[in-house]
Amino acid sequence: MLFLDDAVCGRLAMPAIPRVVAQIVLSLKDPAVSMHTISQALEQDPTLAARTLQLVNSPYYGGRRSFASIASAVDMLGTDALKRMVLTAGLTSAFVDVPGVNLRQFWHHATQTAQAARLICLSGARAHHADAAYLAALLHGIGHIILCQSFPVAAASFFASQPDLEGDALVAAEAAAFGLTHPEVGAAWVERLGFPLEIGLALRHYLAPWVGNAGELAWPLYLAVLIGPNLESGMSTTAALAELDPALLEQAGMQPPVTQPTRR
Repeated sequence: MLFLDDAVCGRLAMPAIPRVVAQIVLSLKDPAVSMHTISQALEQDPTLAARTLQLVNSPYYGGRRSFASIASAVDMLGTDALKRMVLTAGLTSAFVDVPGVNLRQFWHHATQTAQAARLICLSGARAHHADAAYLAALLHGIGHIILCQSFPVAAASFFASQPDLEGDALVAAEAAAFGLTHPEVGAAWVERLGFPLEIGLALRHYLAPWVGNAGELAWPLYLAVLIGPNLESGMSTTAALAELDPALLEQAGMQPPVTQPTRR
């Protein structure tokens, strides 16, 4: 694959991820990996531990109390919620300054999309894929960051003045600027790092989940991205899904959500 050839030759900057993040990714394949093992690894990375606690205590996650340690966060939140927060903190720490990308805005959008994708899975027949959907959605635009980091001059020229491109418009702009697109680059990156196959399939096909080999996560990710503008305006995931065409939800294998009537 051309992307991998470029990576081997050093043309593309392949970001590393913290060891504890790699262990959490492994836990998606092997549920026997314990939170104790992950917590021990986190203790060896004080910077990531601090970032995780900062995230746990942030208003974005609606924390009602202050957590001073990873152990207290595990006791209160549970292992699955803490895993999601460690993933978020660890992946955001892998990128510091990327030309043409507002990283704060990028990760806010990615985290919002990830939470929506998880809820979409939990509300339908894909509940057992909820954590994997969260990770796939968190990473759905990662290929764009890799491209912009690898080709800073083109990134600054093409994307600094139009930071809000998404979906097919972003793919077209990337093809013109780099000759590569974020779905293929993101998929190749996670596959190379040993992420579960379904994550790579979702990243590669989330803009066209109806293709035959898109996997189980492409539809939840597609829907989460589709309702993104409504989520940004403050609408709940359930309400945003209710506004979609029922035929689209049926194609995705979902039932239209039931919303509470507005009281007069």
